[in-house]
Amino acid sequence: MGYVQGLLGENERIVLIRHRHWIVWRVTLLVSVLMAVVIAIASAVAVTVLPPDITGVVRYLPFALLIVPVVWFLPTYIHWSAEQYIVTNRRIIQLEGVINKHTIDSSLDKINDVVLDQSFWGRLLGYGDLEILTGSDIGLNKLRQIQDPLKFKKAMLDAKEELRQLGAEPYAAQAARAPEQSLSESLQELADAHKQGLITDAEYQARRAAMIENV
Repeated sequence: MGYVQGLLGENERIVLIRHRHWIVWRVTLLVSVLMAVVIAIASAVAVTVLPPDITGVVRYLPFALLIVPVVWFLPTYIHWSAEQYIVTNRRIIQLEGVINKHTIDSSLDKINDVVLDQSFWGRLLGYGDLEILTGSDIGLNKLRQIQDPLKFKKAMLDAKEELRQLGAEPYAAQAARAPEQSLSESLQELADAHKQGLITDAEYQARRAAMIENV
């Protein structure tokens, strides 16, 4: 969590964190379980054929080989746990990597729509694919086999609406103070809100043009 906190900007907070569903490592898990069963059976047979004079810990030493499937599965689990999908009150972040970290994010105000695809098994087990439609090809666009896709989609849309409302409030207050402010002060407040990411580029240009036109 410490690395994730370091990614956050001022006044940015985490809304939801999810991983990919465990179904993504089903093959590795199955191989590990089968390997453990084979080793356990082979070790049990080996114990029965060992000479009677071999007793104690040495007699059950073949069972130590059960560590092999654990070691086989552990890297897959570590990489899975390091990959996170995060919704904040400003953006969506995908975090990957155990030692070398890689992050991709998309601003909430750039999201136009979210498409959810769930198969029969996805609905049964609780996973699905989310496609995020934005006005740009840059950013996070496809979340594959994510846990609780419905909850993740709702968290994104709720955070986007909250951000939109926060962006609208300063301008309602600005409109009430307009007679007391000069044009330069109003334009400066507008520019500050744009830099903070409270409004999009298009909204900034439209409101700036309206201010200048109404003078």
